[in-house]
Amino acid sequence: MPVPDQADLRVGVVVPSTAPAAWIAEAVVALAATGARVAVQTLATTTRRPSGWGRLATALGGARDTPDPDIPRPLSGLTGVDIVEELTHSDVVFHVGVAAAGNSMSPEPRLGSWELLIDDDVGLQETLDNTGAVPVAVHRVGSDEVLRASWSRVQRGSPATTRARALWRAAALPSRALGDLMAGRTALDLALPSSPQPLSGRTAVSGSLRLAGRNVTTGLRRLLARNEWFVACSIDAGQQPLPDLGHMTRLCAPKDRFWADPFPVVDGDQAVIFVEEWPYALGRGVLAAIELQRDGTWRRLGAVLEHPWHLSHPFLFRWQGERWLLPESSAAGTLELYRCVDYPLHWERECVVMQDVRLVDATLHEGADRWWLFANIGDDRVSTHEELHLFYADTPLGPWTPHPANPVVSDPRSARPAGSLFESGGLLYRPAQDCGVRYGRSLVINEVLELTPTDFRECPQMFLEPGALAGANRLHTLNRDDWLTVVDGHRDNWWPR
Repeated sequence: MPVPDQADLRVGVVVPSTAPAAWIAEAVVALAATGARVAVQTLATTTRRPSGWGRLATALGGARDTPDPDIPRPLSGLTGVDIVEELTHSDVVFHVGVAAAGNSMSPEPRLGSWELLIDDDVGLQETLDNTGAVPVAVHRVGSDEVLRASWSRVQRGSPATTRARALWRAAALPSRALGDLMAGRTALDLALPSSPQPLSGRTAVSGSLRLAGRNVTTGLRRLLARNEWFVACSIDAGQQPLPDLGHMTRLCAPKDRFWADPFPVVDGDQAVIFVEEWPYALGRGVLAAIELQRDGTWRRLGAVLEHPWHLSHPFLFRWQGERWLLPESSAAGTLELYRCVDYPLHWERECVVMQDVRLVDATLHEGADRWWLFANIGDDRVSTHEELHLFYADTPLGPWTPHPANPVVSDPRSARPAGSLFESGGLLYRPAQDCGVRYGRSLVINEVLELTPTDFRECPQMFLEPGALAGANRLHTLNRDDWLTVVDGHRDNWWPR
């Protein structure tokens, strides 16, 4: 079936009213931003709001920390959007916030008729249970065929925030689904997420009590405990994909700071581990270096890089016979590349790779014929834990081309990078963080199945929980070089002195 050019594409959108909820209006705006011709038809429907029990549980939780997705937003006057009484001759139709039952298109649009309908109490059960992530999906009308899906992060203390995150995530799906249709990407091999069971009074009350208790615990932790990340390593432990956490040695930072995000560079029987160093008095991250001998002795060498803004994730690589450093500087809204001038402590900025973007944990991978850059991107509606974006270029200097399927992963349980990609047994793996319930809770090792300028696929193969690492309740980095493997763990330091 020939697909029209983007500018000639006629997109029909069915919405509840000419001033729908802001998340629905945002979906229409995003469709118009693709350059397609968008026509909107309204179909009166019952306003979808949380149930009575849902509103009670939500009221007991924390305040929403994202913009309100339910505020009505008029569609009239939007550029590229026409409001019509009836959709005719559409190439594709999206029902957004409106059930398509009884509103079938005749004839069927050539690219199909699709539905995005969000449950009234979306995310409530996941928040009360403090588990998993919240699914939203665009599916074909009259079937379970899913074209685009996303999972949003649970805010463990606030049903209102969890719900808002899910709705704003849903707003992006129709335009992403349109891009998939235009690129000829097929439907996902994925079951349509089922609607949650109505919340009973007993479930709401018990869940609300758990929620209240969890918020009290969180408040006490913030008041009485201090975040403390630490680095652990194993030497000559072999090349198995997963390290034995129970036999790793902890490198203890001075009490006035913590170390995280370890990246090792091995030279003979000596290694340098580059880390994020967070002096508590400074209140932001700088980059530092630790020297480690193969016999296990080590010492802190000194500071590597410091700016007035937070720095972390010191990604190290070699290219054209030189050493390069690509740290995270999302607090400055940039991604900058540094060249080494006196290893390992002195570096100078080579170029600004990207700017005006909230991009975290940039991770490079040199492929057979191009370089790949993996990074999470967030904004005021989507946290930096949730969506993985992919870019490619001829060299690490760029220019970097965004992958057409971005975000290539939209799931806080496996999106955010957790270290360098590595090969094992002839297969390529990408470490990722599970941030579904809490930032950096554990590690997921994804096998990369397809990595091309048009397609990306991966699937989780291995999981690494923090429990085996002494004193750790979270785990969010795994890196290795030659004989050295490093991770970082987190603990709550109660009553720090």
